Amino acid sequence: MTKSQEEAMKALKDVFDRYRQIAASQNFNGFDAHLMNNIRILDATPAGTVTFEFLISEQYSNLNGVMHGGAGGVIFDMCTTFALGPVAKSGSWDPLGSVTRTLNLSYLKPVPAGMFTLIQSCMRDTAF
Repeated sequence: MTKSQEEAMKALKDVFDRYRQIAASQNFNGFDAHLMNNIRILDATPAGTVTFEFLISEQYSNLNGVMHGGAGGVIFDMCTTFALGPVAKSGSWDPLGSVTRTLNLSYLKPVPAGMFTLIQSCMRDTAF
């Protein structure tokens, strides 16, 4: 891992730690809190490409035993938001005050519950 990748990983982990501290201080246990406590960061680059690993548990599935489309939307929304962590300059971005500008999803096939997924987020554009 290069020094710049190490710095990007640290920046992203700092964002996750901040989120977790705030959630813990408010005793928050909502949908995104479960995601943030269970997703694993595998890689991050200074260009805003981040790779995550996440288990699609029953909590994210529907009666058919596959990931619910709405759950997929939240997962992708959170992952793309936090991919800003490595590119944001200190003090220029607050992940808890940000808004997703555009999120388009195309589902090619169902994701079975119980499957580990790799999620790669690549920043194409930012508004700061």
